[in-house]
Amino acid sequence: MENKLLCHLEYLVNKTSSLGINIDNQQGEKLLNYMGFILEWNQNVNLTAITDEIEFIDKHIIDSLIISRLDEFRKAHTVIDIGTGGGFPGVPLSIIDPSKQFLLVDSLLKRIKIVKEGVANLGLKNISVIHGRGENLSLKGEFETGGDVVIARAVANMAKLSGYTLPNVKTGGYLIAFKGPNVEEEIKEALPAIKKMGGKLVKIEDLSFDNFKHTAVICRKN
Repeated sequence: MENKLLCHLEYLVNKTSSLGINIDNQQGEKLLNYMGFILEWNQNVNLTAITDEIEFIDKHIIDSLIISRLDEFRKAHTVIDIGTGGGFPGVPLSIIDPSKQFLLVDSLLKRIKIVKEGVANLGLKNISVIHGRGENLSLKGEFETGGDVVIARAVANMAKLSGYTLPNVKTGGYLIAFKGPNVEEEIKEALPAIKKMGGKLVKIEDLSFDNFKHTAVICRKN
């Protein structure tokens, strides 16, 4: 492995460890390989505005892995990532937790084809990738009754998001909506829509690290 990749690997492993997320070198290499794959495609297809590799590690990889600290995620067996874009957070989470089954969903077919190729290149067996919209998904197999957890990262405001996501959450399961630091007013406005979709706000958890300010809005499907 060339020096730059070794430096990136050391940075990634040390940074995640400091955040209480343990990954081994093999998982780290897969995460960096996926980064390289996405950045290569990004020269022709707009997948991310972030092209600096260290910034990519922070804002896409670690920012995805931070979700693994949540109890709701840890206890889940099936995870649906709605609005996955370039495969975030679904692909990084699937790499560090191969015991879970992941379903990645995006409305843009071009992106889905790229993510499928990246998943195949890495030999990931615990991911399915489908083209569709959260509000009219037809779920099958072990996802037929919904996911134990549905994750949405930077998709829409909470009122709209509840309509895209909560129908795909298994009864007793959770929606984890990844948001910025100031979400109180947005959540207040969204409470009627969350309730209409059978959900209940459980908590807002701070997932900030370094200068990245994030919260997870967690709703239970009743």
